[in-house]
Amino acid sequence: MDQKTFNNPGIPALAESKKFNEFHLSRFIGDLFCKLKMHNLFRPVLPVFHKLAHISKLSEWISRHTPANYNDFFTLQYNYESRIKLYEAIFSSQHLNLPINYLEFGVAGGNSFSWWHVNNTHPDSTFYGFDTFTGLPEDWGIFKKGHFSTNGNVPNLDDERCIFIKGLFQNTLHNFINKTSFKKRNVIHIDSDLYTSCLFVLATLASKIKPDDILIFDDFKMEHSEFSAMINFMDSFHFAYEVIGAANNYSHVAIRILQTKREE
Repeated sequence: MDQKTFNNPGIPALAESKKFNEFHLSRFIGDLFCKLKMHNLFRPVLPVFHKLAHISKLSEWISRHTPANYNDFFTLQYNYESRIKLYEAIFSSQHLNLPINYLEFGVAGGNSFSWWHVNNTHPDSTFYGFDTFTGLPEDWGIFKKGHFSTNGNVPNLDDERCIFIKGLFQNTLHNFINKTSFKKRNVIHIDSDLYTSCLFVLATLASKIKPDDILIFDDFKMEHSEFSAMINFMDSFHFAYEVIGAANNYSHVAIRILQTKREE
């Protein structure tokens, strides 16, 4: 506080009074909005505003995070092989042929799951695949409930290191955590699509995630999906991270955990 302010104690009081009035005005406007049911007026344009808000947040995030190992931004055409190049880049740069726990949420047919168990050949690695194997539990964008179903069939992989856990994450993950060791480095691959599923997985695993663990998101930039869940999780649990790779214009993103509690 400078000398002028110190000699005029009324100035801070006026400033606080102004903030107090702004707070009450904001609350009054919100109350009036609800009382008049103005959501009916804005409902037709809400999807546009939601999309603009999402893209703005994503654009700002991208501008602040330059991947350290792999990035194909900006490309004009989606290329499935870019996802594989992302895996290859982080696998090499992060030395992931050592013993790991690989956890994939949203296995479906098992394409990405297969890549990881084939490329990590260490006998002490374990690969866990979580899925209902009956498709999406609810509609997601253009995809309807049940899409991505394998009719309950898990991937047929001849590798005793691979274990599949069938069911909703909300019904299986707590029991899994209680009987599983997370001492090895964790590679957590989230391909759950849904915001709610992604956020549940991250929040439930929060106490098990440690520095140097890797998180991979497969549908990162979609609206109401993994980007929003990841940001909300990191802000809520005070994790620090770095982006180590991105493919297909940030559709697929890999991050490395730096610390699980920000310094005071």
